[in-house]
Amino acid sequence: PEPEKAAQPEPEEPDAAEEAEDTVIEPTPDEVSPEPTIEAPTRGTKSPSADNEVEKILNEYKK
Repeated sequence: PEPEKAAQPEPEEPDAAEEAEDTVIEPTPDEVSPEPTIEAPTRGTKSPSADNEVEKILNEYKK
């Protein structure tokens, strides 16, 4: 008697969603690239009083 071979799973067909992930749409040369719409906020300066408070705390700690 011949030993039974384990049935190998058939290769699955890729889903449409998987195919969409692999698809890259390249812009045509005459397409204009859009301007960015999100801008980073400008960074504010720290107030000198906050720095003074930190210096006071550090000086107290060093004593």
